[in-house]
Amino acid sequence: MQYTKSASLWIISGFIIIFHSICKENLHWIWGALLFVYGTSERFKCMLMALPFFAVFITVFYLANYKQQNLPKFKVIIKPVIALVLGIIILLVSEHSFRALHPEWKAYWEYDKASVNLRDYMGLDYQHNPSAYDLIDTDENDIALYSNWLFGDIDFYDISWLKNVYSIEQPFNNRKIRLSSDIIKLTFISLFDIHTRNPFESLGPVFLTWIFIIFLLFRKKYTDKLFGLGILGCTLMMYWYFACINRFMWRVEIGVFLSAVFLSGFYLSMTQQDIIRVPSKKKQILFLCVAVILFGAYSVGMTYQWRYVKDKHIVEHEADISGRLETFVENPENFYILTDFYVTNNPASLTYAKWNNLFSNSCYAGNWVLPSPTALHSAHEHGFDNPMTALISQKPVFLHCDSEDKRNMIITHLKKISKHDIEATEFTDNIWKLEVK
Repeated sequence: MQYTKSASLWIISGFIIIFHSICKENLHWIWGALLFVYGTSERFKCMLMALPFFAVFITVFYLANYKQQNLPKFKVIIKPVIALVLGIIILLVSEHSFRALHPEWKAYWEYDKASVNLRDYMGLDYQHNPSAYDLIDTDENDIALYSNWLFGDIDFYDISWLKNVYSIEQPFNNRKIRLSSDIIKLTFISLFDIHTRNPFESLGPVFLTWIFIIFLLFRKKYTDKLFGLGILGCTLMMYWYFACINRFMWRVEIGVFLSAVFLSGFYLSMTQQDIIRVPSKKKQILFLCVAVILFGAYSVGMTYQWRYVKDKHIVEHEADISGRLETFVENPENFYILTDFYVTNNPASLTYAKWNNLFSNSCYAGNWVLPSPTALHSAHEHGFDNPMTALISQKPVFLHCDSEDKRNMIITHLKKISKHDIEATEFTDNIWKLEVK
């Protein structure tokens, strides 16, 4: 599972186990707390995103049970709450301690945080303020290079540059919390127009969310209707926020629908005593068969999407990259700068062993991994601090680039910073040597 999606799963599952354990007054909440804290450690924002749904669940549970005085005792509730608070405090302290002990990683974290503000939320445009961009020696090609994630010139694209660009683009920033007809329209479109590489993976939770909401709203009990309205309200609220900050359904956002589905299912399981008419055995078997058929069809669709639509390209593409890197390793006297970043999207690609073998004489010209100590490890081992400017050094450093546009952007940038013409000579398989004339 992609880590931001699994983070939501662990957090929601942990909450359900904790709540069920509190109601049963047993010690299973320990496992729930571990899951909850583990998910929070993967992505803190996933926990914050799930809080409104937890609040709705707890509120409706309280309203449904306070008259019957059927609420859990305080001493039963306080233990898991303390465990969660302590767990999250330990996470925060350990994270800050790690940064204090490893200043190079702290510097990368600060750089990436500043870079994310530009990469993910702002549409950089030189024409927004040409004079301001000229003052920081930035032209349209520099903006295009950065927008293509080719910010390997870490001396040029440093944190001060990121902050200067942020201040220039701030007047044009559309990440403000607002309520307008366009935002309302975008909110409702985003709720159904799910952008994803794998439709079955995301459309399943979306479909189930709306089924649960409609089902709950048509139940007779007012608490069921209230819970359905609460889940609907939370979903709308979260997607309104996403619309305001220009986010869309991709990774973290699926946690909204996972929260709705899991908590709705848990809520209905807790109110099953309200069922007064049990279907006959024939109907039960029929319902079971329908469920199995639907699940089977969904699983086949998921497998097809994952193996033959999505991963067929990914696996072949990564195999091609890995094979190329192995060819590079056969020439240890050379060093290669890569513009093809896809291999980094596989978590296995970031392991220590892989960096020290396949990446022993290569480095990326950008992407989110730069300028982390891991990404620059091989470059430092070969005496380079700046992957981009290493291309015009006297050493045998080569550019691998299969895009003419990207190659021209890199050459234009190097011409600018070196104040000399650059001659590009192609060898084999999109490998180029750049030299200062």
